[in-house]
Amino acid sequence: MLSAFALLAGRYSGQNDLAIGTPIANRTHPQQIPFEQPVDQSIVERDPSRTPIFQVMFSVQHFAMSELLTDIGTVEPISLPDWAKTVKFDLSLGIDDGTNPLTGGIEYVVALFRADTIKRLVDDYMQILEQVVAQSDILLQDLTFSRS
Repeated sequence: MLSAFALLAGRYSGQNDLAIGTPIANRTHPQQIPFEQPVDQSIVERDPSRTPIFQVMFSVQHFAMSELLTDIGTVEPISLPDWAKTVKFDLSLGIDDGTNPLTGGIEYVVALFRADTIKRLVDDYMQILEQVVAQSDILLQDLTFSRS
């Protein structure tokens, strides 16, 4: 699912080299190093208005709040309380693997993305996943969607 999302993000952004963040459970070694240390070593100039390593997040986990997430095949705006209206990343896709079928939610910066772009992104993501499920040995270059 991450590879499909990375392909999609690359095509939408026009970039070949992207950093997509993913949460990792049971980290031991990275937790022993202060976060600022690798960040300071890897970034020449830091912009305090952005996350230092990546602006796109992808996660697959059991959220335990699946009633807040919409079916990945449809995009429907939901109202959030004021405390939840600040997004941490430019674009974040979360898949809840605790539901059948899988559900997901997208958070995005409205100053960067239009709702119709996000809807098209979700449609393209679904199209990619359907192709991979139908033909598991398909090459990335052979996947087709609206940004192909």
